[in-house]
Amino acid sequence: MVTETTTDDEPTVESRDELYNQNAFIELLGKRSHLKVFIALLDAPEPLNPSAIAENADIDQSTFYVARDALLDYGVIEQVDMIGNSPRFALVKDSELATELRKVADLAGARQRELSVNE
Repeated sequence: MVTETTTDDEPTVESRDELYNQNAFIELLGKRSHLKVFIALLDAPEPLNPSAIAENADIDQSTFYVARDALLDYGVIEQVDMIGNSPRFALVKDSELATELRKVADLAGARQRELSVNE
């Protein structure tokens, strides 16, 4: 990789990439598909199967499976049961991380509403 020239206060491309690659928050939520899956399950009144999650999140089902793996690894979602051959997923109710992400989503939604009122 080519390192860009920077001042002493700015990170190089190399160190910036290293920082981003090692950041758990970016790993978990840095992809839009991860956020979309989280929001789809956040709004769901009951556990959803992969096709319903993909449809609600407006992503391909294969994209869901990539996001699922990250969200499962971090304990944000869980497989709660099977209906036939189809697993169903939900947010982990007692997950501190899922609870805090829900708060962030609620705060962002509130701020968005404030901004739209002020326009």
